[in-house]
Amino acid sequence: GAIQNLANLTATGTITHNAFSYTNLAASTEKTDVNFNLARTAQFASGNLATQRAFLVQAPTYSFSASSTLTDASTLSITGAPIAGTKATTTNVYALNIAAGNVQGTGAVTPTNSYGLYVNAQTGATNNYGAVFATGNVGVGTTTPTSLLQVSGATPKFYLSNTSGAVDGKHWFLSNSGGDFSLGTTSDSLATNSTFLTVKGSTGNVGIGTTDPLYKLGVSGAGR
Repeated sequence: GAIQNLANLTATGTITHNAFSYTNLAASTEKTDVNFNLARTAQFASGNLATQRAFLVQAPTYSFSASSTLTDASTLSITGAPIAGTKATTTNVYALNIAAGNVQGTGAVTPTNSYGLYVNAQTGATNNYGAVFATGNVGVGTTTPTSLLQVSGATPKFYLSNTSGAVDGKHWFLSNSGGDFSLGTTSDSLATNSTFLTVKGSTGNVGIGTTDPLYKLGVSGAGR
C-alpha cells in the first residue's frame, strides 16, 4: 500500500523506495508513485528573507582510502524518460518536465523575475560548464527542432552582447522578421535598432544600409 506519512524521519544510511508492480488500475486515471505534496502556505514572521528552498538536495563528498578515480559522479541522476510497455502507445515522454505555474498568489506583490530553469556553473574544476546538451536537437519556442538548435517565434532574434562595449554599442542582433534576415546593433535598452544588412526572403535581394533593397545588391549611404 501507500505510505501516508513520514514524520521526523532521520536516516544515516540509504533510503530506498522500491515501487511494486500495479495491475488492473482504473482506466483513464493517473497513478502517481511518489508525491511530495508541498501545496500549503508557509508563513514567516515579518522580516526580509534572502533564500527559501522548498526542496533541498545537498551534495555529498566522495573520497577513497587510496588514490582512485571516480569517472562520473552525480548529486541527482534520472535514468531516462518513462518506457512504453506492452500495448501502450505514448505520444510524449519526458525524463524531466517543468510545468508552467502561476507564481503570483492571491494578494501577493507581483514577483520581479520568474525562471522555469536556472543553472549556475560550478567552480573548482579545470573546466566548469553551465550546461551541456550532449546529444539531440534543442528547440526554443518549438517542440520539434529539426537541427542542433532551432529558435522559433513570431519574430525570432538573437543578441550577441558585449557587456564592456561602448554606450549603445554592446549588442549585435540577428533576426528573422517576416521572412527577412537582418543584422545590426541595438541600444543598451534593446529598444532602438540600427540595421546594417538585410536579406529579403521573398527576392534574395541584399541591402546594406537599407531594409528594402530593390536589386540583388542595394547600398544606401556614403561608401567607397
